[in-house]
Amino acid sequence: IKIGKKADLAVFSDLIKFRPVMTLIGGMDVTGMRVPRFKFPSWSRKTVKVNPASRLDITFKTPERFKKRPTVPVNVIVLGHGLLTKKEVVHLKNSNGVIKSDSKKDVLKAFVMERLSGRGKPVVGFVRGFGLKSGAFGGSTGQDCQHVVVVGCRDADIAAVIDMIRKRQGGIFFAMNGRVVSGVN
Repeated sequence: IKIGKKADLAVFSDLIKFRPVMTLIGGMDVTGMRVPRFKFPSWSRKTVKVNPASRLDITFKTPERFKKRPTVPVNVIVLGHGLLTKKEVVHLKNSNGVIKSDSKKDVLKAFVMERLSGRGKPVVGFVRGFGLKSGAFGGSTGQDCQHVVVVGCRDADIAAVIDMIRKRQGGIFFAMNGRVVSGVN
């Protein structure tokens, strides 16, 4: 926002009721004017081409050379207080050849999948720094990419979020106990 620049803005009196008191489009005050609603072109709809979670492999399998170990060293993305991240190696429990989140260590499973082509393969890893103790959250909108990204403590919750993003063709959702409990799209 800068003097002399044109902006699209909505001004709110408070962020609880969330009702705009002033609207600017292209720098012009259009509050109270009848402005035609934007119609999204048909090509911009139905862009979440992700398989149902039941057909996706969202497990993190123990590498063959660690199959017999009770714990496995895993690379973890550590979130900071900005855009920079660090890498840590954390030992996680090997449960019959599968490595799961450990919310006590604040190490959660992260699922990422390209959403536009329907041909992408899921990428599953681990992240630290969310502080989530149960459930999963994720969405199809981000500041740098529009892929499906879900972070969670349990696979059932991660799967519920993936399926809701797919069903609603986008949005941000939170799941607990295998079902979506909140979200927007």
